[in-house]
Parts: sequence; structure tokens; C-alpha cells
Amino acid sequence: MFKDFESDYKAPDYRKERAAVHRLIREAEEGKYGGLLGIPSGLITLDRITNGWGNSTLNIIAGAPSMGCTSLLLAFMRNAATDFKRGVAFFSLQMPCQKLLTKWLSIELELPFKQVASGQFSDHYWHEITKLMPDWDRDLDNLVRILDTPAPTIGKIVADCRRLREEGTQLFLIDNINRITLGKRERALCTNRTQELSYIARRLKTLALELEAPFVVVSNLNRAGADRFPRPQLSDLRDSGAIENEADIVILLYRAEYYKQLEDEMGNPTHNKADLIVAKHTFGPLDTASVEFRSAYGRFADLQEDRYDAYTSEASTKLDPFPKANSFGEEPPF
Repeated sequence: MFKDFESDYKAPDYRKERAAVHRLIREAEEGKYGGLLGIPSGLITLDRITNGWGNSTLNIIAGAPSMGCTSLLLAFMRNAATDFKRGVAFFSLQMPCQKLLTKWLSIELELPFKQVASGQFSDHYWHEITKLMPDWDRDLDNLVRILDTPAPTIGKIVADCRRLREEGTQLFLIDNINRITLGKRERALCTNRTQELSYIARRLKTLALELEAPFVVVSNLNRAGADRFPRPQLSDLRDSGAIENEADIVILLYRAEYYKQLEDEMGNPTHNKADLIVAKHTFGPLDTASVEFRSAYGRFADLQEDRYDAYTSEASTKLDPFPKANSFGEEPPF
């Protein structure tokens, strides 16, 4: 009996753990030389807090309606693809692809969405579009995937993400989690929407771990929180229990100007400003990144005093600060 047991015994394979240790040391070394450990958001003040979008993380962006969450997620897509040449998938569950791209063009031209959608602008802007199109076409062909199926099931999201990861996608953006549905069998196990969102959040976190890629997902905030106190808190997450628990990072988007507040608590003007409140951070500090937001066309950017080339400095280019997941090779996206 003991002989049979010994013949069936297989020694544990420590190669995976050994590879993880080597990767940990390499990432620590990269951090020493100033490089981010994750994919940059493109907002310097935010990346100083989060260290970029880390592999295998679930990151939640939450805000009240009309606060600008879609525009913020669009900025993350634009920055990752255009500035840092990362493969990005954007699940646009609140608007069709054409409207999302019109919104992107509105940001690039710094013109209101309605004006861009109607084509009512001067020859100068048509000339700008002509200059923009070659780079835009290249990024859309090679780096960006937009999926706009309305109310997809979590099963479809999982299947699409697995396929896209095999093609080289490195960052997954979802707008928003409240638009994801369950299949019949999964729905039968849940008695209310809170349980459904709990299940969806767990599946997304598990998927991030499986694909070794970051997920950035928009979630709604309860309106009741704004009635109590405009500045949002973690408890304001709609059906928040599981979403908050599963998330590695929760960022609450807040614009005091939206609530007609002309100054913040410190007496600073709130015009064209937004706060990205890092209310949960599993791997680092809680802090607030103040950024610029141009509501006329939905553009997020660093405040003027924070704009410098932090990502391409000599320190941050000594090593590649964005290591690929080992299991997905070294081929470029798509």
C-alpha cells in the first residue's frame, strides 16, 4: 500500500513560485528607478498614488450620474493606447461605439459633443481632423477594441475578455458594471440585484486574476449620498458590499462645481476641477488626485502645475516599467 502511494506521489512544482519571486524582484527594481509598475492612467497625480493599473487588479471608478465617469474611462483608454501604445478593450454598455468615438473626437478637438456630432465647425477643425486621422486609424486598428453589445451577460464578458487577452489586449475597461446581466442559470441563484452584482464583481475579479490583466470598471453611486453630503464615500456605492470587497482600488469621482460650489474646503476655486478620491487601495495609501476637467467637451487632464514628462524621464526609461504577463508572450497587441 505504501509503495503504491509513493509511486503515485508527485513532487510539487515550484517553478511558478520561483518565477513569481523573480518577477517581484524585477518589479521592485523597476520601482527603484522611477518606473510605474502598472499601465499608466495618463494622469500623473493619480499614478503617483496608484502606481498605474496593476496586473490582476479590479479597479472601480464610481460617481454620481452626469459626473463624468464615461469621459474619465475614455481618457484612460485614449491615454493607454495613444500615449503608451497599450492594447485596450473598452466595453461601452451605455452608448454605441459611434457615439463613444464622437466623444473621443470631441475631446481631441476640444469642441462640444453636439458641435462635433453635427459637423458644424470651421475649416480649421476639419484640417485638424485630417492631421489626426492617420494616427487615430492606426491606434484603432492595432490597439483599441470597442465592444458595445447592450446588457451583455457576465458569461459573454468573460468569453470576450479571454479572446481579447489571447490577441494581446493588456487593459480592460467596462462602462459600467450595473449594465451587466446574468444568464438564466446564474440569475436563478440570486434573489435580488444586490446578489447579482456581488456575483458579477466576483467573476470580474476572478477574471482579472486569470488573465493577469487590470480591469477598470465604472459603478454607480447612490443618489441618496449626494443628498446627505455631496462629497462621496465608499458607503455610497450602489449595492456596494461585494463591489467594495472585491475591488483592489476604488476611486470616487467628485466635482464640487457640479453642485454649484465655487470653492472647495480650502478656499480654492473649483472651476474646471475634479477630485479622484482613492477611497480604497489594497496596495497603497488613500489620497485624492485633483485634476482638470473641461465639462464642455469632457476632457480630463493633469492640472497645469502637474504637467511634466514624468513617464519618459531618464529614470523611468532605464527599464521597461510595463512587464507583460509571462503566459501571453511578447508579441505586440493585435
